[in-house]
Formats: sequence, structure tokens, C-alpha cells
Amino acid sequence: MSKWRYNVKISDCLDIMYGKDQKMVEDNDNGTFPILGTGGIMGYSTSYLCDKPSVLIGRKGTIDEPQYMDTPFWTIDTLYYTDVYPENSAKYLFYVFQTIPWKKYNEATGVPSLAGSTIGKIKISLPASKNEQSKIADVLTTVDEAIDKTRALIEKYKNIKAGMMQDLLGNGDEVLLGDNRYFDINPRTSSLPRRFYYIDLESVISGELLKQDIFERINAPSRAQRLLKPYDILFQTVRPYQQNNYFFEQEFDLPSVASTGYAQIRTSQNPKFIYYALHTGSVLRSVIAKCTGSSYPAINSTELKKVSITMPSIEEQNRVAKQISAVDQKIQTERNYLAKLQDIKQGLMQDLLTNTVSVDALL
Repeated sequence: MSKWRYNVKISDCLDIMYGKDQKMVEDNDNGTFPILGTGGIMGYSTSYLCDKPSVLIGRKGTIDEPQYMDTPFWTIDTLYYTDVYPENSAKYLFYVFQTIPWKKYNEATGVPSLAGSTIGKIKISLPASKNEQSKIADVLTTVDEAIDKTRALIEKYKNIKAGMMQDLLGNGDEVLLGDNRYFDINPRTSSLPRRFYYIDLESVISGELLKQDIFERINAPSRAQRLLKPYDILFQTVRPYQQNNYFFEQEFDLPSVASTGYAQIRTSQNPKFIYYALHTGSVLRSVIAKCTGSSYPAINSTELKKVSITMPSIEEQNRVAKQISAVDQKIQTERNYLAKLQDIKQGLMQDLLTNTVSVDALL
């Protein structure tokens, strides 16, 4: 293995530089140099502060999302940039910055804040050779490029799905969700199982189940009331504009119970079609209009039953649901691949940035 330096202060690798107010240089019509804030590009400038590879980190606000630039740029005063010493690779240091628990160094009780002197005192490890640093950075960059391509593909499929939903949904008869010929809202649960998975309002994001905790009935949250069956639909009733609804497609090794923060919808129609129909703009607008509360707007089951959806024949429902589901499957496949890539990156960072594995073994 090559020679490494340990417990090196960041201030021995680079200088922390302050951003400046952009008002005098901002020109979004003629500017060619990006103006960066903690959230990314904010505009464009006719001048730049730095014209060489640099690592950037938030001074105020978002302090835990490092950025990297290798083209000229301007930064505002809430974002530090760095002047990396010539014997070091800026891209390598960018990946090191990703491993630092920045929130631990927050020095404010309100808006998060980082002091440049604090950053400089943090100790890191790095190869003594800049060439070795660059090799490590190249490996991690290759994975990052695959991650970016996968994210772009997911967004492409999401846009295709949105277009399909706009084209394929909206034909048929208007039917109230309270019409018990087709829907059962919050079907009665006689008793909860002794042990179950619990799905609360933090479990689902954009239709994807991210977590579910196991509870015993005796110590279950009071909101755990909705015992699920396959093909039930969970409709978010608190802040429904987030549309973190969930289609419960299959049972797991334990029964699943959902929070009363969801309305549980069971239908005699094609459940996947109904799930998609609940995400149309007309349904969302109707739901929002019937919500009460300002900080946490919510709709109760009585008002939800007054919301109507457009429902075609069951044959048309089946056709539409099949087409949109095919795109959903592609999205999920790419999400799974993205998660795999992210795991690979974390493993490589753990190995390569700590000298556990030599980068030459991977090349």
C-alpha cells in the first residue's frame, strides 16, 4: 500500500474562503459563471471568485451538503469555497467532506452555522501522493456518474408516467368515494393481531414504503387502527397535498396495520386504477378544498366520501392500470438499482478513504 498521512488538519490541506454578495455581478441574461448557494445554482454572473477545482460547504443554512466545482464560479456569503493546496486533489477532499458529520459542528441554536476555524481543525486521512488521491476520486466519480444517470432515468420515467396519467385518466362517469357500491372507506376492524407491522405517516414517501416498525398489540400506538388486506389503498388525510399515498399490494410475514392518519379505501373496482385516479389534479383540488386546519390541513372520512373520481368501465380500468403499472415497475427497478449503487459507493468510501483497501486492487 502507498504511504498515507493520518490525523491531518483540514487547514493543512486547503484554505477556507468566504463567498461574497452577488448583487454587483449577477446577470442572468449575459452571465456565464454560476452563482452558488447552499442549495446549488442561484443564478449567473459575469465574474468569478474561483477558477480552479474547489470543495464548497455551507457557512449558514444547509451545512451538511458538500459541493464540488471544477469550472469558474461565484459563491454567495452563506457558502464557503476552498483554495486547495496544489499537492492535494480537490475531488478527493470533496469525497472526504461527504464523510464528515457536519451537523456535529453546528455552532448556532437557530439557523445552522459553521465557522471556518472549526472546519480547519477537523482531522482527516489522505494518501501522501496526489496521484493516489486522484485514483480514489476517479473510482468514486465513476459510481457517482452511474448514480446520476440512474436518477435521471427515474425522472424520465416519472415524467412519462405523469403524461400517461394526464392522457389516460379522466374519462368515464363521476362517482363519489362514498358510493358503497364501489368503495368501503375505513372498513371496520374487529381486533388487531397480536403482532404486526405498523405503517405511519412517515413510512411512505411518494408511494414508496420506506419503513415499517413491528409492534405488539399491547404497546401499539393509539393510531394503529387500520388492519390491511391486499389491494387496500392508503390515502394520506393529513397534509394530503403531499400525496404520500400507498397501494398495499401484498402481505408480508406479519399482518400490516396503518395509522388513522390514512383513510383506508377498499374497492370492488380495479384497485390500481382507483389508486392512480386518486392522484389526479381534480381529485387533489377537491380534497384540499374540503380540508380543515392551517398548519396541518386534514380531511375527515365524511368529507372524503364527498370527493368524486372519474371511473370508466372495468375493462378500461384494467387497460389503463396495466399501462401505468408497467411504467411504475420500471421506476421501481431503477430505484432498486439506485439503492444498490448508493450502497456500493458507501462501501467504497469506507474502504478507500480509510486505507482499508488499496485503490490499485480495484483498477
